[in-house]
Amino acid sequence: SVGSILRARGARPIICLPRNCGVADAIEQMKNHKIGSIIISEDSHRPLGIFTKSDLAKVAKNNNSKDVCLGDLMTKDVVVGAPT
Repeated sequence: SVGSILRARGARPIICLPRNCGVADAIEQMKNHKIGSIIISEDSHRPLGIFTKSDLAKVAKNNNSKDVCLGDLMTKDVVVGAPT
């Protein structure tokens, strides 16, 4: 189940940020929490997308500013599963 996978991954937090948050803030959160992705959500319950290290690589490759919003870079077609 999804719940068993989440328990197995350890105590790392699942971080949510709003889509208008800047990439620099996301990088800081990823670094501080030692995580590779952040859920994009306005209410911390319904994901709108996900921002991953791969999305971060696109920023670096395209020389985009770290001031770009996560909503512009996030992967939007996410699959959501229940914990049970």
